Amino acid sequence: MTDATAGSGQSLTTGQEFARGWPILLSALIGFGLGLSALTFYTNQVFVTPLMEAFGWKASQIQAGIVFMPIGTILMAPIIGGLCDKYGARPVVLVSILLYAASVASFSLLTPSLIGYYAHWIGMSLLGAGTLAITWTKAINGWFDRGRGIALGVALAGSGLTGFFAPQLANWAIDAHGWRTAYLILAALPAVVAFPLALLLFRDPPKSIVAAGAADLPGMTGKEALATARFWIMAVAFLFISIGVGALIPNMFRILVSDGFTTAQAAQVAGLIGLSVIAGRIIAGVLLDRVWAPLVAFVFLSVPAISCLLLANPEVGLQYLAIAAVLVGLAAGAEFDLIAYMVSRYFGMKNYGQIYSWQFIAFGVGSGFMAPVPELVKENFGSYDPALYIIAALFVIGGSMLLLMGRYPKEYARAGP
Repeated sequence: MTDATAGSGQSLTTGQEFARGWPILLSALIGFGLGLSALTFYTNQVFVTPLMEAFGWKASQIQAGIVFMPIGTILMAPIIGGLCDKYGARPVVLVSILLYAASVASFSLLTPSLIGYYAHWIGMSLLGAGTLAITWTKAINGWFDRGRGIALGVALAGSGLTGFFAPQLANWAIDAHGWRTAYLILAALPAVVAFPLALLLFRDPPKSIVAAGAADLPGMTGKEALATARFWIMAVAFLFISIGVGALIPNMFRILVSDGFTTAQAAQVAGLIGLSVIAGRIIAGVLLDRVWAPLVAFVFLSVPAISCLLLANPEVGLQYLAIAAVLVGLAAGAEFDLIAYMVSRYFGMKNYGQIYSWQFIAFGVGSGFMAPVPELVKENFGSYDPALYIIAALFVIGGSMLLLMGRYPKEYARAGP
């Protein structure tokens, strides 16, 4: 295969793209799922009770650790994106996986210092930023064109797998060995599973291995993208959506328990999020290769408003709250696919890493800073409902905004008929 076809995929069918690119998909599936945005995000709520018991902290203080993740991503995302554009995603991924594993392991050394706890979160977000979607999607968008949407969906479905199994693994580890050992067990996953797979299978497409290749790819510069209305529509829309997702997922379990359901019932419902994230990734990916991306975004990202209304009215019954969890999971599954796909189609691949990193900052700010807010609302107002109603409005506004994006620029549109 020539460099010309490696980057664009114009001479390949979708099946040929997948036959060539399955190693990249497999390593990205596992690596993203065992990275910063999934493994820590989905398991933190399991550590709330043991850390409360160990150090006397409040639940909102423990969940506030997630708030410090955006500090690292804001600082590191542009750097990571720039490194990917210049050197390729592979070296960034390999170094970051090991640094992330070490930072997760460091949580086993926590002391009663709440400041120290937050420092661990900041350090982890700085060291593990290269395991975020920036790196994986950079390579996938280079290897896939005709099947880009479904390829992104498959690769990023790793977070859904993590959302399903990791909380159960963490809960078992805490019960069997204590919370300190549980952190070590979680840290072993990226080091022992994700790193070897990435080392063996993950590769950049030929044109992105060298810095000069970026000059030959179609697309806007970062400065040009910042000057467009589309860039800011995307940034604000995904900020609103991320506020909703970042508030609901880490608190779903505790919201259900506060509504009077047993912990077993709450765990079953909350577990549906991880499975529906997988479905959201795949379904959105398939649709993105066939349907205008902003329309897909509107459908997936506005319907979780229904979830908020159902959660605010628990008398509707557990089966309807299960639907609420599924809708949230579908949105959480679609969001990363949508950001990656829309950046590539509206701004091109020339400076994809840089432009994506800026969009990711907007998303990371919303998802990170909102995690403790429902707990704070509950502590001050006696109910999660005020937060749920505001989040519902943000889902609708954010999803609707993306309908303003317009058609893809023809020079970045999908190759072939």
